[in-house]
Amino acid sequence: MQYGADYILSPHQKGVCDKLYCFNPKSGTQLSRLAPIADGAPCAERKVRTRKFSTRFPQAGENEAAMFLLQEHCSHKLTWCISGKCVDNGKPRIHGGWSAWSRYDSPCSRPCNGGVTFRTRTCTNPVPSNGGESCVGESKEWKICNSQACQEGAKTFREEQCLRKQSGSVPYFGSSSLCELYCRVGSLVRGKGTVEDGTRCKADKNTYDVCIQGKCRPVGCDHVLDSNAMVDRCGKCGGNGDQCFVISGSYTASHTVKGLENADVVQRLLIGAYDVSFKMRQSSRNYLGVQADNGTYLVGNVSKNVQEVSVANTVIQYTRKKSKYKVILTIPGPTDQILKVVYVYVQGGNPGIDFDFKRVVQPSDTPPENKFEWVTYTWSACSTTCGQGVRTRSARCIRSDDKTPASDEACGEKITSESCQVKDCPSEWHTTDWSTCSRSCGNGLQTRDVICRKKINPTEYGPSTNCPADQKPSISENVRYCNSIDCLADWDTQEGLLRDKCGEPIDPATLSCYRLDQFGQKTMVPNLLCRYRAKPTRLPCTTTSYRSQSYRHQYAIFTSVLVPVLQMLLEYYNLG
Repeated sequence: MQYGADYILSPHQKGVCDKLYCFNPKSGTQLSRLAPIADGAPCAERKVRTRKFSTRFPQAGENEAAMFLLQEHCSHKLTWCISGKCVDNGKPRIHGGWSAWSRYDSPCSRPCNGGVTFRTRTCTNPVPSNGGESCVGESKEWKICNSQACQEGAKTFREEQCLRKQSGSVPYFGSSSLCELYCRVGSLVRGKGTVEDGTRCKADKNTYDVCIQGKCRPVGCDHVLDSNAMVDRCGKCGGNGDQCFVISGSYTASHTVKGLENADVVQRLLIGAYDVSFKMRQSSRNYLGVQADNGTYLVGNVSKNVQEVSVANTVIQYTRKKSKYKVILTIPGPTDQILKVVYVYVQGGNPGIDFDFKRVVQPSDTPPENKFEWVTYTWSACSTTCGQGVRTRSARCIRSDDKTPASDEACGEKITSESCQVKDCPSEWHTTDWSTCSRSCGNGLQTRDVICRKKINPTEYGPSTNCPADQKPSISENVRYCNSIDCLADWDTQEGLLRDKCGEPIDPATLSCYRLDQFGQKTMVPNLLCRYRAKPTRLPCTTTSYRSQSYRHQYAIFTSVLVPVLQMLLEYYNLG
């Protein structure tokens, strides 16, 4: 502390090593003795931007996969002051790694009907440093919670949000922005910003997709985020449509015998029938009825245009429009007794009746034939314009007979991505980064080179020999000194290593203290300077002695500096 405890390093000191400036924030005074800052002090941090891209499958209404930015991170390449200059500290880059996931401990956004919760992880294992790359992937992971149904008549999440924004308003779904909140009062519609996380994307109660951070994310019928599970024709989530029979047809018989007792049987519904629908094509004075298996009328024996009758463990819903006498008959099921749907003739011709229903497969039944196939969509464009890339497509499994959804497992292997290559990438010259410093102290070396390479895929390059020689860039230097500071003193065991006595006992009293100076020269120093170093009792084993390191250091200088100069001289005199 040259000027006292009130002084700190000047805010303007960053990147300056040739003069130390001290600043007093209380008085605003800045002082300097114009002496260089101490060797090893950190100086400017050079920001290094890392951008990671990936592709995603096409969403609804898209035919091609899209490139999107996974993550953008700025790490710092550390530098320090050496001999009054701010230089690279020569340390290797440390790439980031993910920590373990936390628990899903964020509050669920909804008490019912499916909200969302999330867990997090951090890029701290280790933290990217010294220009290292950041972690790839998401730092937050979501899942569905509280998927049980709300009470009958409860307001939807969108309705609640609109009411909080403006009393008396209701959600408006006319916009293509599924995760924007639009509220309507009378004929006036206003945007209210992005919906809250966990809001359903659509008004359809059977569509579970939710908005998370302003984007619509798919949710399967299994209430799992990003699942593609769908309800099959039998009403089973993720099923293959093999647990029911689907019966459909039409009744066009010319039945003209009047009277309830003379009604003609359109279809006999066995036990387990459900999703039953009978519709008269056009208006008619004739109508439909429902009988028990013994012929007793349950629906249709009285002149009512609307009937709801609870029977056979279900509710039969009968609607006969008064103006047109067009009959619609539905039975949700499943039924627990045999029912007969009958046609009662009054006057005129039969307009035709279309029907369809399902029946649960019983143990005594021959199960339906199962054949499945993939429905595939258009391949996306290749993710790269040259070199090896990836193209993607969406696919879903369906039954071959009626094209209804089935589980992906029923169709077998799902191919949604494959490698692609539009053309080879051109060869190009590239100046490599400076290598890690060969020493942490004692005047190490860093090297770099200009190489010819070719892009293989978005993350890999391979060597090439096709770069134009006349386009090779020239660099001012391809070798430089680094970490030119004195090393800490240590006990000298190198002579023992040179005598090939690795691992042999050593008399600590025979050891001398030395250190490498800022020029890499070995200097013997008083043993007092090594007093904090424990004396070894055995000669260390290593593949590289100090002397061989020194030879290698000198050889690197020779090959990277002197050899190119000699080559230039030879070329010059040969040309002459």
